[in-house]
Amino acid sequence: MATNCVWDDEARTLYRVEMLDEWTWDDFTAVIKEAYEMLGKLTQKVDFIMAFYSPLPEGSALQPLAYAGVQPPNIRHTVMLNQTGLGTTLFMSSLIEAVDRVHEWHGPKFVSTLEEARSYLKSLEEQ
Repeated sequence: MATNCVWDDEARTLYRVEMLDEWTWDDFTAVIKEAYEMLGKLTQKVDFIMAFYSPLPEGSALQPLAYAGVQPPNIRHTVMLNQTGLGTTLFMSSLIEAVDRVHEWHGPKFVSTLEEARSYLKSLEEQ
């Protein structure tokens, strides 16, 4: 299985999409579409973790990342968890920064562990 989607907490306030093994940008778009459709039907606010546990596939990431940036209004904060190395983080952050400029968005926080993602989101709750 190239993707996995899970609630990260019992209260269902933190949702995680994981990109595992070998996946494609079509897999990414499909799982994001499915997650956003489900999350958009909820009434509560939800934080979102997009986790990359395997290298990025070949092909253009610009369109899939732009699509992923159009989130349902009940998603509060997004964290990008990348365990594939600094090169991927730099590449993804530069693409997301370009998409953010076009759409006047404020992009997600990048972290390297699940614990760091949870801690960051918890700190936002305390503000």
